[in-house]
Amino acid sequence: MDYNETLIDIQYALINAILIDLPAEILDVSYSLGEAQVLVQFVILDSYEIPQEIVDKLRNSLPLYKVDVDKIRLTVADFNKDIGLWKPTSYDWLDFLLLSKSQSI
Repeated sequence: MDYNETLIDIQYALINAILIDLPAEILDVSYSLGEAQVLVQFVILDSYEIPQEIVDKLRNSLPLYKVDVDKIRLTVADFNKDIGLWKPTSYDWLDFLLLSKSQSI
């Protein structure tokens, strides 16, 4: 069986930087990969700011990539309006889904 070591390394870095001590206000995390770029999309509660520490940790964990961060802000009501649906209707996930808290808040 062949493994994509690059994808595994990137997923490990994302898990380490984001999911360990995950703030409750981060609702979804997805990402896409370019040749030398990683775009990370955070779906967050509307009043929340992603700590610079998380962004710095992401960038330090992936020194060979340009790491860009995109934020989508939602209220709890907007996030929960899609309960029972497979995919959110207010936004699109990027190519790879790292985390989704749908139906949990």
